[in-house]
Amino acid sequence: MTLAWFLLVHKVRSLPARLGALLANLTKCGLGVYMIHYFVVGLGYRLVDVLDVLAVPVSLRIPVAAVFVFAASWAVVALFYKWRPGLARWVMG
Repeated sequence: MTLAWFLLVHKVRSLPARLGALLANLTKCGLGVYMIHYFVVGLGYRLVDVLDVLAVPVSLRIPVAAVFVFAASWAVVALFYKWRPGLARWVMG
């Protein structure tokens, strides 16, 4: 499945500038997101507990937690790259 997505994105020649910048940032922050997501998973579980009170079905809770963990991890890493770019490159590649 990853290969299919790679080939699909690889063939796209003209991306909107904003989407291209977003994907470039995700590529730069990828290793950092992988390294930090473990620390954010606990917050995702707490978010799921709040959704339990709201009677959200389990089939929706897990994707919501996953998107939250991804977005929070990406935000932390992106901010780290903005505030301390030299250190971020040294720690996260």
